Amino acid sequence: MQPKIGIPILHIAEATGNEAKRPELKKLGLLGNKPTMTKGFIPKILQEHYQIETIIPEAHCLMQTHNFVSKELTQGIFSHKAKKFFINQMELLQKRGAEGIILGCTELPILMDINDFNLPLLSTTDLHVQMAVDFILK
Repeated sequence: MQPKIGIPILHIAEATGNEAKRPELKKLGLLGNKPTMTKGFIPKILQEHYQIETIIPEAHCLMQTHNFVSKELTQGIFSHKAKKFFINQMELLQKRGAEGIILGCTELPILMDINDFNLPLLSTTDLHVQMAVDFILK
């Protein structure tokens, strides 16, 4: 699309991939709503441009993950139950080889603190904003 419109596109997955390459992470867990986790929007770019594999929660957990995001977090509800659920999902992703976790929705970095988990947490929102600031200041 970028060649057709003539202006740069700052893709959120590229911001994430650039950050993940710094410590050379090769396998990342991805948390977010169901479309973010199951569609190629982020995983495809990470694989094709950065050779980073993306894994998501097990199928039986996808709807609960989606529901916490769409029915609680986006509504300003940041419960202990949701935090406990996402920490558990991060632990399961780590056991499956994740070297870092992508917080793939705006609200997850509000729920989670960088010190809540022992792997790098990559906030797509924060990384995308930083990419835009860096672009503007060039």
